[in-house]
Order: sequence, then structure tokens, then C-alpha cells
Amino acid sequence: MGSLGLFSKELGKPEPSLPGNEWPGSPEAGLVVILVEVVSRPAATQVFIPHSKESTAVFIIDRPRDDRSSTGGPDSNPQMNPILTEIRHMMMDGTAGSTSSVTSSILDYRELHGRTYQNFKSTEYWAPNDEIQNDQLDIGHHMMTMMLNGKLFLAPIENPQKVIDVGTGTGIWAMDFADEFPSSEVIGTDLSNVQPRFVPPNCRFELDDAQLPWTFAPESFDFVHIRCLFGGISDWPFLYREIYKCMKPGGYVQDLEFSVEFKCDDGSVPKDSVLWEWGHHFLDAGVKMGKEFSIVYHTKQYMTSAAFVDIQERKFKLPVGPWSSDKRFKEVGLCNHYYMMQGLEGMCLLLFTKVLGWSYEAVQVFLARVRSALRDKNQHPYYEAPEISKQLAWQTIGPLLARDYTVIATDNRGMGDSSVSPLPENYTSAAMADDLKGVLDFLNITRSYVFSHDKGVGIAAALAAKYPSVVARLGLSEYVLPGYGYESFSDPAPTWTLESNWQLAFFSVVDAAQYFIQGREKEMLSWYFFHISYSGTSAISENDLDIYTSQISKPGFLRSGLNYFSNPTVAQDAAFFNATIGRQPLEMPLLVMGGEASLAPVSLLQSSFGSVGTNVSYDIVPKAGHWIGMYSPRNRIELRLTAGKADENPVWVANRVLQFFDNNSDQVPAVDLSYLADKVTLVS
Repeated sequence: MGSLGLFSKELGKPEPSLPGNEWPGSPEAGLVVILVEVVSRPAATQVFIPHSKESTAVFIIDRPRDDRSSTGGPDSNPQMNPILTEIRHMMMDGTAGSTSSVTSSILDYRELHGRTYQNFKSTEYWAPNDEIQNDQLDIGHHMMTMMLNGKLFLAPIENPQKVIDVGTGTGIWAMDFADEFPSSEVIGTDLSNVQPRFVPPNCRFELDDAQLPWTFAPESFDFVHIRCLFGGISDWPFLYREIYKCMKPGGYVQDLEFSVEFKCDDGSVPKDSVLWEWGHHFLDAGVKMGKEFSIVYHTKQYMTSAAFVDIQERKFKLPVGPWSSDKRFKEVGLCNHYYMMQGLEGMCLLLFTKVLGWSYEAVQVFLARVRSALRDKNQHPYYEAPEISKQLAWQTIGPLLARDYTVIATDNRGMGDSSVSPLPENYTSAAMADDLKGVLDFLNITRSYVFSHDKGVGIAAALAAKYPSVVARLGLSEYVLPGYGYESFSDPAPTWTLESNWQLAFFSVVDAAQYFIQGREKEMLSWYFFHISYSGTSAISENDLDIYTSQISKPGFLRSGLNYFSNPTVAQDAAFFNATIGRQPLEMPLLVMGGEASLAPVSLLQSSFGSVGTNVSYDIVPKAGHWIGMYSPRNRIELRLTAGKADENPVWVANRVLQFFDNNSDQVPAVDLSYLADKVTLVS
């Protein structure tokens, strides 16, 4: 885990937060902090968004679910499906009005192995639009309505006049909403014209690609409804900005997205299960397509960057099968099982054959395994949306530093939400220092304070060595530079035990480490976090551990994390530091810190960093191991009560860093970040 922070004084400006982390700070002075987290964040569930150009509020509703469709096998025959029978009856009986709103155009659908797909010129969507898939959509509508206790939405709207349902599918939500609010005008948009010909008189459907610039009048919608567009949008921040532009002040947007990963609470869906494998194939396909199937983790982040505020979230577990002891969720689970079995093939056919390169026969064999697993009553799978995005290493330190500075947190390449390094793989400190210099240049920051942790120390030191004028003061914690003592920790020794740092040697051969860790990421991270902490298993919560596991399990990200420790990376880092700092030690003030139960005593720090700089001070963090920032207070009261006392001790660290940075002689210039207002959220 490696982290890095860049800081710059800012007077009289609102404090910026780049997508991912935002911490309110003092409106009098701001600190630009770029924190780089090695494995970070999860996020977003259902959300609603009260929206106003003056004080915007968003309530997004994110659903915890893994929308994997199922083939239309004999067990999913729509004629035998009681849910479909009920839905069809509701749709056909008592339809209000007879306005024909969809003309028969764009019917030249593409075909793949007997399934049809939309043929809209501007984009390509991965799910079919034939009767089998449309039946699944209607089952899904019934299931989602059941999950919301019979409600179509959760946004606190009262008298909406104009509403849009983006990606309306069969149009069933739009028609139900139009019936419930007969005085409203309801528009449903989609890439395929599969909606009914006869609809309520206040409802109409339009063929439209939501990814293009919106042509609707600005500030025209009271309510924008989105549901299950995961894997279908190339640029989510752009979509949310277009929505913002077309919403009335005081309006709402609700986005309901699902995870594509099966989970369980009782170990009945292990990581060698075909259900676990299912979700990761979708994530892999999304990476290759450039369209996120992991949008559920980033919904709030993207909405925040689009200028929505007061975002509220709801988190649901959506069972697959009637295994829940709760009566309502038993019914939801049964409906979800129908939903899955109806749409499995349609959901994966194009993705697995055209994107992942599978044969049609291989897809069918895989689907047979999935159906068998879904019928297994001993397995209790559900879909879950993770909790709000956050960079865990800085979740306590960041807000405390933001009292006096503007704080910016970034991910290193291949970590959190950053891209993996293109081939040839390059995870050297010098390369990522150039990444950070690019961030600073983009923000027009010419001088900053920097605080770093673990692998972020190498990046921070490389930034200071290559661009010394940018770094006014440099904080380094819990890491030793290659060429300056790192090798003494990573080279095998006769005294090594399970409690030693043998992982540094293990990680150094990336292919081998990846082979042995893949599928056991949580087990590896559990040991990794606990064995070098001060407080043992209480150093990190089970939820946060799941967050890290989810992040490192994304396609390509385990390999990225291991590459930070690879033999080539460490050798290149050592050569770089010897050629730069070895010839000209850093001249800016340095603060080097180690945890009481890790890099201590001070003499150890002095032996490693004495020749790194000409002005070095040292400190030991009490009641801390390696993870100096991992403590998670549950509320502000607990934060105050545990200041200076909590295991891992981030409050003590933040106060020590503030003491180190608070020096008016550094002449760090003010920074005007107002030009970012339409790109990131500026929090005052």
C-alpha cells in the first residue's frame, strides 16, 4: 500500500476535491493534497439527488446486484413463468390512453447466434433487444419494484411536470410512472424501439443515444430516472453533466445500478465458484470495451464531479433464490432467480464471444455451469453495492489536514481507479513522479507540500529529486528507499519467520506471486495488513478489507500492485536514487517517521535517511505499526475522544504533519482552482 500527498497553500479559495475524495477544509486557507493510494476505494449504491443550481442535492439509488442475464433454457420458458404472466396481465389490463408513440423505424437489427441487437449508428450496446431479453427486463422491473416496497422511485418528488426515463427498455417503468402521475409528461428514451404501441396519453418514447450531447431544453426536467445502464456508457461523468444541464433547480435524479459480482455471507460461494468467475469476466469485458461494469463503485464520485451535492445513498443486498429468512426478500430472491435464468445467455453472449473471444460452444458450456450453480440450494448468493468511495489510507488524516490546507488525493497507476501501466509495464518511482508532475502542471501548482506513505515515499522522493522547486517540504513515512536500505528488508535471511517481511521477496517475482495469490486475494491481504500492524486484527475492519479485496481483484490490478515490488522496478529505483540523491542530497526540509511497532527506533530511520537529505528530522509514531493512517473513527465524537490514543494513530500523525508544514517562510504561493468548477467538485 503506498500513498503520497501534495500540498499547496491557498488563501480565500474553496477547497478542491478531485473525483474520489473530497474533504471540507477551511475557507480561509486551503492545502492541495494529492494522496496516492495503492489499493483504494469501492463505492456507491442507490442514490437520489435533489438538484438545484444554487444548492444541488442528489439522491442516487444504487442497487446491490449483479445483473447477469441467463439463457432462455427450458426452465426459463416465458410461457411457464408466473411472474411474466402477472406482468403481462398488468400491462394489458386497463392501459390508460391509446396514444401511439413509437414509429416502426430502425428495425434493421444485427443478429448474433439467433439473438438480435440494436443497430443505432452512434454506439453499440451489449444486451439483445429480442423478446427473450425484453421478458427479462419486465421481470427485472417487477423485482426492483418489490425491492423498493412497491415503489417506482425513492426520490421525494411530489408533483413532477416533466420526467425522463433514460434507457427505458420495454418502457414499463415510464408507463407505470405516467399512470401514477397523469398530469406529468413522461419521456422514455432508448436505442431500440421495443416499447408497446399503445401507451398512456402522457407518455411517449423516443429513439435516442444518451451518450451524445443532450438536445433537450436546459432546466426542463423535474425528475431523471436511470436504471441498469452498467456496461453501456463510455463516459459517465459526461452523461451526468448533461443530466445536470437539463434538470430544473430543485429537481431530482435517481440512478439504480448493480454490481456484477456474486457475494455471500456464509462462504457458500467460494472464489473458485463459477458464480465468482462470472462477475470477473464481465469486469474484464468492460475494461476491454472501455465501458464500466463497475459503475456501481463510482456513481457517487461521478455525480459529485458533475456538481450534484447532498448525495444520499441506499444499500441493498439482492438475494438470488428464495433462501432469505425475510419474507419480502425471499420473494425478491425468487423473482431474481427467474430474472437470472431468463437472461443469462443474452447478457453474456456478445460480451464473451466478440469482446473476450470465446467460441459459442464455450459460452454454452459455461452457462450450463452457471445455471447449475444457481439451482444449488446450498449456495446463498446475492448482489451487493459497496459502501461510499473513499481512500482508506487518508480517511482520517485527510480531513484533519484539510482544516488548514486544500487536500488532493490521487491514485498511483494501476491502483484505485487509475489505469494500469501500458506495455512495457513501468511502475518505477521516476515514472510515477512524472505522472504527479503532470497533475501539478494541470492544476497550475508550482510549489507544494508533500506527505507520503509506503511505496508513495519512493514516488515523493523521486518527485523531489527530479523537480526540487515543486516540493517545499517533504514528509516520508514507513518506507526505505531502494539503494538506501530497502534491500536489507527484501533479501532473504536465515532468521526469517512468518512474521518477517518475506512478502517483499515473494512479490518480487511477479508471475509467481500472481499465480499463487489470484483467487486468494483476501487471505493474502488479511495477513498483509495484520502482521505489520500495532493492533493486530483490529487494524482494519472486515468491510475495509473487502473493499481492498474488491479493488485488487479487478482485472490487471493484482499484477499492477505486485509490479511495485518487482525485481526490475526495485533495481531501476535503486539506480535512479543513487544517480540523483546519491550525487545531490535533497535540500528541502524532510520529516521521516516510522511506527513504534514497525520502522523504529529513530536510529534505524537515521541509518536509512541520513544521507538522503541535508535537513532531516525524525519521529516515531506511538501506538502505530506500518498502517499509520488506517484507524476509522465512527463519528466526530469518537474522533475527538481517541485523538492521540487510537491504535495506528492517524490523529497524532496528522497533527505532527501539520506542525511540520506550518512554516510561513516556505513562500508556497496561493493557488486558484476555480477553473476546475465544471470538472471537479470544489468544497468550501
